[in-house]
Amino acid sequence: MLLNPYRFAPPAGGGGSLPAWANVTALLPLDGNATAAKGGAWSNTGSAPTYTASNPPFTGVQSLEMLGTTASLISAASAGQLGAGDFGVEILFRCTSTAGSFRALAGNYDGDGLASWGLWLNASGQPYFYGDSTGLEMFGGPDCRDSAWRIVQLIRQAGRLSVRVGKLSDGGNTTECAFATGNATNFNSTKGVRIGLEAAYMGSPFYGQLAQFRATVGEAPPIAVPTAAWPTS
Repeated sequence: MLLNPYRFAPPAGGGGSLPAWANVTALLPLDGNATAAKGGAWSNTGSAPTYTASNPPFTGVQSLEMLGTTASLISAASAGQLGAGDFGVEILFRCTSTAGSFRALAGNYDGDGLASWGLWLNASGQPYFYGDSTGLEMFGGPDCRDSAWRIVQLIRQAGRLSVRVGKLSDGGNTTECAFATGNATNFNSTKGVRIGLEAAYMGSPFYGQLAQFRATVGEAPPIAVPTAAWPTS
């Protein structure tokens, strides 16, 4: 485990620019339904998902309400194809539970011997990553169980794999929670990405709201806190 909670400048040429639309492989706005803007359909598992317009991440949008039940959404398999190069997985969340247990954000469980990964909030409310094929564990940063909207990012750029988090009301760049260098894991999978429950065991239900899931492949997304909903084209 490598921890390094500090803020650093965006990579040269990366700035606050958006990832190329061609490199966005999955985009799920979660603005009132489970309709994807890119990357194939998402399906519901467990209890029916509900959406809310209260406490939105951005004015005029909705989000998926998670009440610690068996509700979750799972993507088409294409969203689990992150490859061996640069990529980013990002999701907006608002955790309303202060319980000392893990809360699943997003993850992939292949079950076929390929690389699987997951993003949670751990028992201390910190962003937490685990990759089961390599045993890589990374966590750190603030306690995010304060009902504030945040973004968590899993980013790999030039072999540097990092977990980052930022509060939407703060603006600016996200803060690095933990990182590992020299990472060349092929994060390809035959299964999709699940949000709101653990990908493997259907446990660790999320409490609060989720919005704006995005996967980018072949390019690292900007290390920025969004100030508006991501573009859908």
